[in-house]
Amino acid sequence: MTANTLLAIDAGITCGFAFFCLESHQLLRYRSHNYGNLVRLRRAAASFLADEPSVRAIILEGGGAIADVWVKPARHRAIPIQLITAEQWRADALLPRDQRRGYIAKKAAITSARQQINDHATKRTKALRDDTAEAIMVGEWALERMSELFPALNEGREPNDR
Repeated sequence: MTANTLLAIDAGITCGFAFFCLESHQLLRYRSHNYGNLVRLRRAAASFLADEPSVRAIILEGGGAIADVWVKPARHRAIPIQLITAEQWRADALLPRDQRRGYIAKKAAITSARQQINDHATKRTKALRDDTAEAIMVGEWALERMSELFPALNEGREPNDR
């Protein structure tokens, strides 16, 4: 049986992905993919979600046209999706000195994500890009706030039930 998962995405032309078990909060796997351009990303997003039937919720860092690429197929598959900004999760997950500049925040995210991987991941890879590290951090942040972000999941309802 496949675990129900939270998919955390650091959205961009190069996306970072992290999958977490909703029950145990364990980091299951993580990766990064460079789609090259918005057209290829748009084509790939729907099939990516179709290939991941265990995804029950998506937390996405990003906005604009790139976020819209993920919102449409998520809604089509009735997967609840929440968009957040980097500033939202960084305020809770990083020290103030690590939030001052984007490149410093990315380095801090890599350090924190590497610790999460060492402590909790079921599978480990050596390479860790900043987009993947940020996806891991976004997922960790979201797991602590599931009842706020995805209330229907916590009430045992299907996301589209009213």
